Amino acid sequence: MSITDERKEVFDFSVAYYRSKISIGVPSNNTSIKSFEDLRGKKVAVKLGTTSETWLNKHKDQYGITDVKKFDTGDLCYSSLKVGAVDAFMDNQPVLEYAVNKVRCRYETRI
Repeated sequence: MSITDERKEVFDFSVAYYRSKISIGVPSNNTSIKSFEDLRGKKVAVKLGTTSETWLNKHKDQYGITDVKKFDTGDLCYSSLKVGAVDAFMDNQPVLEYAVNKVRCRYETRI
């Protein structure tokens, strides 16, 4: 769980010992999406309440991301990618790395 000011109001946190990067997951056969710049005009899934959602909301205009699909759970993001309902999904790097084996996708780490 990433430490945010909002979460500090609800949870007690220790000192952060790991900094996760936000990553992009795409189908393994997709070679056209390798960076945030490549998401222009694409459908991007994100899980509600995550730091990835916060980042995406803040930067979507910068990268031309106009179609954001928000889901309550990560498995819905991954399933949407698997069936082609979205072009990519964003999540924290360790979570995405785990999902890669489940949905046969690849990921790009960018921030």
